[in-house]
Amino acid sequence: MRQIDIRVPRQHYAPGESVRGEVVAKCDNPFNCNRLSLLLLGTAETRIKIRIGDSYYTCRETGKLVNEYVEFCLNTEIPEGESTWPFEFQLPEDLPPSYVGSHGEVSYKLYAKAEISWALDPTRQVPLWMRSEPQHLPPRPLRSSLEAKSGMVEVELPRDVLSLGEPLPVRIMLRQDPRIRGARFELRFTEWARAEGHERRTRRTISSLFVKKDELSYESWATIPVETSDQWPPVLDLPFLKTSYSLKVTADIPWAFDRSKTFPLRVGASQRDAFEDSDFDFSIEAWQ
Repeated sequence: MRQIDIRVPRQHYAPGESVRGEVVAKCDNPFNCNRLSLLLLGTAETRIKIRIGDSYYTCRETGKLVNEYVEFCLNTEIPEGESTWPFEFQLPEDLPPSYVGSHGEVSYKLYAKAEISWALDPTRQVPLWMRSEPQHLPPRPLRSSLEAKSGMVEVELPRDVLSLGEPLPVRIMLRQDPRIRGARFELRFTEWARAEGHERRTRRTISSLFVKKDELSYESWATIPVETSDQWPPVLDLPFLKTSYSLKVTADIPWAFDRSKTFPLRVGASQRDAFEDSDFDFSIEAWQ
């Protein structure tokens, strides 16, 4: 028996932290090892499938984010039993978080390998998860008006900073008597990917909320908390892979085209707003 293992105390890290652990070799009998090595590899990759005639081709683009390599021994006899080699890698401060999306992903892995002559090389792979540390961003208010039959719907965001895991406050006010069924709020996640000159943009609604007209206020602001989750995908800004969030507010107008406005959002840490007390009866639909 010849086995290679990687032991780490945890698999979740933040940029700038150290990854410590040990590589373990186990065997029933001594064996000669040409090289024992460990690789810390972080990559960003995009994949876009295109059609060429009657067949399909997958375009790819890859970039290395971190590539750290260490050799523990060369042309060495590994003794019977268990042998260990400690290691430590210092992560760069500017690493993007781990991500898995429709056309791209960001991943981090540890690879250990024992090279042996005339035999299969024992290997071991351990995935690592890089989390994002939200930056403190100064909030900026956003405001817009939606025209409806016989009136207006005023919409205001006290802040354009989306703090994942905290509600996003949205203020809404009816002017005159707009003929609407209600207002719909949609938090949307967008992924843009490029591979070999081809681009794809995918957008999905990650949280949806509908408030009926009779639950809104005339000529006074009402604050609606739109719930979020800290398990939602992170924001990326790589040359060939970008993600972002936006809020779409729609005035649901019967027997006519709806009026809507999309507000771009920045993801970061912001002071949590104090919501006004309300008797609203609303439901949240969220998909993770």
